[in-house]
Order: sequence, then structure tokens, then C-alpha cells
Amino acid sequence: MSQKATPSDTATTGATSAEAAARNTDSGPAALPSGASTAAAAKAGQTQQMAAAMPDNPSKPLEYGEANGLAPSAGATVQPPSRQVLASALSEKNTNAKTGGAAPEGRNATRHAAAAPGRAEFPRNPDQCAHRAGTQQPARRLSSPGHLSRPRGLRAQFAGRGCPFQAGGQGFVSVAARDEARQGTAKVRAKPEKFAEHYAQARLFLDSQTPAEQEHIAAAFRFELSKCTVPAVRERMVASLRNVSDGFAAKVAAGLGIDPLPAPLPLAVRNPPAPEVTRSSYLSLLARPGDGSIAGRKVAILVGPGVAGGFARRVQQTLLDGGAVGRFVGLHIGAVAAADGTALDADASMENAPGYLFDALVIPHGVQELARDAHLWEFVRDVYRHCKPLLAIGSACELVARILPEGAAAQADKALILEQRQEEESAQESAIERLVSCLGAPRDFSREGAAR
Repeated sequence: MSQKATPSDTATTGATSAEAAARNTDSGPAALPSGASTAAAAKAGQTQQMAAAMPDNPSKPLEYGEANGLAPSAGATVQPPSRQVLASALSEKNTNAKTGGAAPEGRNATRHAAAAPGRAEFPRNPDQCAHRAGTQQPARRLSSPGHLSRPRGLRAQFAGRGCPFQAGGQGFVSVAARDEARQGTAKVRAKPEKFAEHYAQARLFLDSQTPAEQEHIAAAFRFELSKCTVPAVRERMVASLRNVSDGFAAKVAAGLGIDPLPAPLPLAVRNPPAPEVTRSSYLSLLARPGDGSIAGRKVAILVGPGVAGGFARRVQQTLLDGGAVGRFVGLHIGAVAAADGTALDADASMENAPGYLFDALVIPHGVQELARDAHLWEFVRDVYRHCKPLLAIGSACELVARILPEGAAAQADKALILEQRQEEESAQESAIERLVSCLGAPRDFSREGAAR
């Protein structure tokens, strides 16, 4: 009998997950529990704490308008819990003979290293330094990276008045030009109020996509945000997406473990102007049906010992006549003995040409030998998962039904062509025509639900 997890069990499991996730930099859990014991987990928790302290930018509305340009306000800030949050790594606490001891709290680590007794010297290539400086002056021997933070160190490296001195002592300087529309007034660096509407274009783009394209965009958001290690940042992005579409934000949140949905981010303008255009078919790739041509398509025709060579050649010739390329793909490249005693020349193998590289897949009758290789299963599933046309004839139909998800062969899928009558000429011709028709049309993504 299964036992229900207790709160203590859940807390222990969550803490363990946090400890493990803190050692990764390419993904993270949906939430970070408190009380982490290691430095890496503590840094992750404090980073989350700091990000969560500012769920939105309250100073955003102050970036727009002439009044705010004339008297800009200071932006909102959050005090970091510790200096670990601002570090890219925790290795600054490590010590060795080269860098000296660890820097004390509140002191720059590189300056501390430069002042450490017994520091090692960092040699520089004299010719390279002279070339960079644009001078033939002898290069200095810098004691440590901390030496570069001193003015003399920088001047030694850029004696030819390079990048650090490019703007002189003033830095960025605005051109002293008069506003012709307003005599006697200086230029004002401010954003117009109409620029404060941030979501109209995003909403226009999303609403102009087909349902399949919207699903792909949501999947892309889930992929990218799942790589973010700070849950507060993921929640903030979902909150921002709610200003575009609640339904779209829910799809993204579902893959990130965010439940319930966070409140929408505050708008920078209270009454945004109504958009002039709400939908445009020009923004959708699938809105263009094409002309039905198959020119340039690349189709894999699987071949193996005992394959129906006549059908394989017929498919290849039909594709060639339409401007497409039909490639014989086998367990290995080279000659493959067909059932009629002839040889087919496989110019690609399932090992060097995966299924997702092709626009369609054809599996003739008599390829049972290929089923013993795991590459075939991956090949078929990749083609099916990417919603590409798949034609199987004769005994290959049973093989495909075993490889695909349960019940997939019985679904109404016009791009999945299963023809049992391999001996009938008319059946072969009809199957090839259906393949060419699907190949020349945009992909039908209706099978994506079953392919997962």
C-alpha cells in the first residue's frame, strides 16, 4: 500500500532538489525552498529573494513624457542580501599563491589580490603590448589583474589613447543643438507617451498566427524560460505575457510549474491607445499555402535486403520528375540486394542521415531486416513527430504501426499513408500521388498531440 508523503518528507525532498539544482546553470526547479545548507544553494535562494523583491519595474511610467525628461526620477532599487548574489561565481573565496588570500567583505577582490604579499607576476608579451598601445614604449610587467584597475595600469596598456580615452574626460556628450520648433529651448531626452504601449505589437503578432504556430511559440517560451534558474524571473515573464493573452500565458505557465498564474504586470500607460490593426495574415508562415510544388524536397526511401526494388525506383523517379530528390537510405551505404535480384545503391545510411533531415519518408514492402536496428525506430518516430508525410506499403504497414504511438495508425491523418495492397499497380500509384500531394502542401500539425 502506498503511503502519503508527509510535509517533512516534502520539505526534505524539496531541499535536496534545491541543493542539486543550484549546481546547474542551464535550468532550475519551479520553486526554491528556504534553508539551503550549501553556498551554491544559498546563492540561488538569495538571487530568487532579490528578484522577487521587484516583481515589476515601478519606475517604468516615469520614462515617458516631456516632464519626466526634464526632471527624471531615480529608478527603484533592491538591496542584495549579500555580495554572493552579484557574483558570477563563488570561487572568489578560494585562495592560492597566485591571487593571495580571500578579499574581506566589502572590498574589491582584484585590488586585494594586487596588495597581497608575495604576489606572482603576470608576464606580458612586449611586442603585443606595444602594438596594442600604438607605440614603441617598453611594456610594463603587471603584478596581477588587480594592477589593471589602477589608472597607471590602464594608461600603460593604452598609451596610444585607445578605447578608455576615446570620449575624453567627459564621456558621452549631447550635441548642443537648439529645438527649431521651440526657439531658445534645449533638447529634451524623453520618450513620447505613445511609446509606453508595449504589448500591441506582440498581441498583433500572436493573434495573426495559426493555432499550430501559437503552440510552437508557447513551446519556445517554455524551453527558454525553463533554462532560467531564477523562478521569480520566470514568473515575471509569465506575468508580462498575461498582458498579451491570458490563454497563451497559461500554456507557457503549465510547462513551468507556475500555478496559479501571477497577476499581470502593471502597464506603463493607464489607457493605451486602441491598435489600428489587430490581425495580419502576412505575419503567419502557414497562411501561405504555396503552389503545390515539391521542387527542392528531400525524401528518404528506406532500403534493405529483400526490399521491393521496383516500387522504390518508381517512387524515386516520380519525385525526380517533380523536382524533388529521393534518396535510398539503408543500414549502410552502398549496394543493397532487392527482392527482384537487382541492386539498389544506398547513398545514405540511417546512421549518418537522421529522419528529421528529410521532408518525408517512404518505407517499401520487404524491409523486415531493418527492424532489427534501433536506428529505424528513431528514424520513423522523428519523421512522425515532426508531422512530415510518411508512406508505408505492404508489410511495412505493420512495422510502422508497432513503432508509432498506440492508436496512431488508426487516426485520421492524411499525411500518414498506409497501403496494404503492395501487389496492385493502382494502389501503388494512388499511394504515390497522395505522398506527392502532402509533400507539396504545408505541414499538417494536427498529429502533434499524439506524437508527444
